[in-house]
Amino acid sequence: MINSLNLSLSTNCTADCIFCPSNRGECIPEKTMTVATAFKIINEVATPEFQERFKTQEVVVGENGDLFLNPNWLDILRHIKRKLPKVKVSIQTNFLLLTSDKAKTILEEDLVSQVSCNIDSLDPKAYELAKRIPFEPVWNNFTEFQRLREETGSKALLVVNILNPFYYTFHIGHFYLTRPKKGSPCGYNDGKETHDKLFNEILRKDDIVNTLTPCGWAERGRGVVDDIPAEFNKCPYISRIENEAFFAPDGTWYACCLDSKCELQIGNVYEQSITEIHDGQDRKDLLEKLRSDDVRTAGGPCKDVKYCYCLKLI
Repeated sequence: MINSLNLSLSTNCTADCIFCPSNRGECIPEKTMTVATAFKIINEVATPEFQERFKTQEVVVGENGDLFLNPNWLDILRHIKRKLPKVKVSIQTNFLLLTSDKAKTILEEDLVSQVSCNIDSLDPKAYELAKRIPFEPVWNNFTEFQRLREETGSKALLVVNILNPFYYTFHIGHFYLTRPKKGSPCGYNDGKETHDKLFNEILRKDDIVNTLTPCGWAERGRGVVDDIPAEFNKCPYISRIENEAFFAPDGTWYACCLDSKCELQIGNVYEQSITEIHDGQDRKDLLEKLRSDDVRTAGGPCKDVKYCYCLKLI
C-alpha cells in the first residue's frame, strides 16, 4: 500500500529548530523539486491503475523542509487538486512564509485539507530559542490564517504540535536534547499554558493541539544521548515505511521522515515508475532489514535507530 505520498518540495528550511537536524537532503544533488518532477510523481499516482492498487488517501507537502521556499509551490498544489480532487492534501509549515496573500489563495481555492505546524511556546523568547526564527511574524501569519479561514468559510483543519520545551537544555552555545532531571525544568513552561491558550482561545473546536516530546533525531552522531538502552534497536516507524512513500526534490524515494539526509534510497522516478520502485528488490531488501531483530543492519540513520524514539519513552 501507499496510503500517503510525502513530497519534499525543498530540503531547505527557514527555521533552525533545536529539535531538528541541520543536514536535510545532504545525500541528494537537488534541494528544490522542479515542476516537472512533482507533476511526474502526481500524474502517476493519479492514474486509475495506481489508485485501484494503492488507494492513496493523502498527499503531504512540506516533508523534510519548507515548501514555501519552492517558487512553484502554488502550481504544484493546484496540480494536486486538479489530478487528485478526492485525496486529502496536508501541508507542513512554520508559518513564517505563509503570509496573508498565500493563505487567502490556498483557502479560497480549497487547495489543502489540513495544515500542520509547531507553535512550541507563546512566549516570544522561548519560541525564538527553540526555533531560531522571529516570533512576531509567525504569530501574525498564524492568527491571520485563522481569520481568513472564517472569512472564506474554509473547512481546512489546523493541527498544532507543541514540542515540550521542558526537554531542552542549553550547552556551550547549542541546544541539545537530553532526558530531563525530575523537578528541573529548563526555564520556561512545560507546554500546558501554550496548549490551553491555543485550544481554548484561538483555534476552532475541530482543530487539534498535541503536546509532544521530541525524539533525538537531531542528535545522531553527537553522543549526547548514548546512554539510551541498547534494546531500542527496532524501527518505531516501520508501519509508515511499509505504507508511505517519501520523495526527495530530485525524485528519489527515500526511507522515511526521519531519514533527513535521504541516505536510504530505493529508487528514482526518472529511472523507474513508482510502482516498479515499490515492487523492486531494493525496497524489499530494506524492509527485510527494518523488520529484523536489529534494524541497525539497514545502515544510514537506522544504524543509530535509538535516536528515532521519543525521549519520554527512553
